[in-house]
Amino acid sequence: MKFGEIARQARITCGLGTKEAAGKLHVTRQTLSNMENGETAPDPQNVFNMARLYNEPALLNSHCKCNCPIGRKLNFILPNKMPKNLTAITVRNMKEAEEHVNSLKEFAYQSVTNTDMSRMRKMVKEILEAEYWIETLKEQLIREYGVGELESLIREVNCGYIDEGLVCL
Repeated sequence: MKFGEIARQARITCGLGTKEAAGKLHVTRQTLSNMENGETAPDPQNVFNMARLYNEPALLNSHCKCNCPIGRKLNFILPNKMPKNLTAITVRNMKEAEEHVNSLKEFAYQSVTNTDMSRMRKMVKEILEAEYWIETLKEQLIREYGVGELESLIREVNCGYIDEGLVCL
């Protein structure tokens, strides 16, 4: 099945029409239709937004397998094996981590007061807790799928950060 077909099915499954989904994705109805019909390859940010809106993390993997030349060669075996609830939790945690990073970026550009320090301590604690759970998840993935599959997933994620201009290898 092609990415557009999977995206259309995910949109329908979550009960959204094209007009409503397009509005929430900040694209025109025609653009969404073109992506679903395979006439236009969606950019990674649109795919990420679709996965969030439709609550369908598998769209991320599907896009890589269907649209990315590297993804077609790597096959992304691990994400297809991962339980849907595990990928949903991972996407939710990524969103929370992004929010923490954005908050920390705000601190970087302003002088820090005592109140801010208290807030920053709380954020750093939450980030450290997130790191713990990320490590726990990685250990579980290694046990269930092997080191090679985890390395493949890490490469996929790192490539996404490189594409966004963030070097996080």
